[in-house]
This record gives sequence, structure tokens and C-alpha cells, in this order.
Amino acid sequence: MSIKTLDFNYSMGRPQKIGGSYHGSKRKLLIGIENIVSVASDLVDEVARLKSVRLRIKEELS
Repeated sequence: MSIKTLDFNYSMGRPQKIGGSYHGSKRKLLIGIENIVSVASDLVDEVARLKSVRLRIKEELS
């Protein structure tokens, strides 16, 4: 069962394509995901760097 609204047909809560594509939206979503993965990767690298600094300082203090 679907309900027609201004621009989209909603079927089971999901907008359905009407004479167009979601290519632009998918592209934006993929770019957003790539940015999140990049930031996560940078955070992992920074945590590793901080752990190594902490270890080096700990060794110097011993």
C-alpha cells in the first residue's frame, strides 16, 4: 500500500523513485560515509601516536 504525497510515493516508509533518480542523494551519502571513515582513520592513527608518546614518556621517567 502506498500513499502519494507532493513529490514522493511512500511505500512501507521508503520514498520511491518518480521519474528521477536518487543518484545525487546516494553520492552525497557515500561522500559523507567516506568523510566519516577518513576521520575515524585519523582518530585511530592519533590514538596510536598518543599511546607511543605515553610509552616513551613512561620509559624516560623510569
